[in-house]
Amino acid sequence: MTLNEIFLIIAAAAIVLITAALVPLLIQLKRTVRKAETTMDSLDRQLNPLLITLNQTADELHTLTGSINKKLDDADFVIRTLRLAGESLLLTSNLFRKTVAPVITQVGGLSSGVRAFLTFLNLTSPKTRKEDNKDGQG
Repeated sequence: MTLNEIFLIIAAAAIVLITAALVPLLIQLKRTVRKAETTMDSLDRQLNPLLITLNQTADELHTLTGSINKKLDDADFVIRTLRLAGESLLLTSNLFRKTVAPVITQVGGLSSGVRAFLTFLNLTSPKTRKEDNKDGQG
C-alpha cells in the first residue's frame, strides 16, 4: 500500500464518520426548523389579535387618564372654592365679632342701666313707700 492509498482510506473513513455524525444532526435540525416554522405561524396568527387588543387597551387607558385628569381639575376647583369660602367665613366672623360684640356690650350696659333706673324708680314711688311704712309699723 502506498502512502496515497492510505491517505485515501483515511479520508474515506473520515467522510463516512462525518456523514454518520452529520445525518442525525441534520435530521434534528430539520425537525427544529419545522417546529420553529410552526411556532412562527402560530405567533403570526395570534399576534394580530393581540396587537388589536393592546391598542384597544391603550385607548381605554388614554380615555381613563383624561377622565381622571378632568376629575382632578374639578376637585382642585372645588378645593379652591372651599378655601375661598372658608376665608370669607373667617373674615365675616372676625368682622362680626369686631362689629357686633361692642354693640351687644353697649346694649347689655344700656339694659343694665335701664333696669337699675327702673328699680330706683320703683323704690322711690309713693306706693312703695306706703307699703314700706306699713311693713315697718305693723
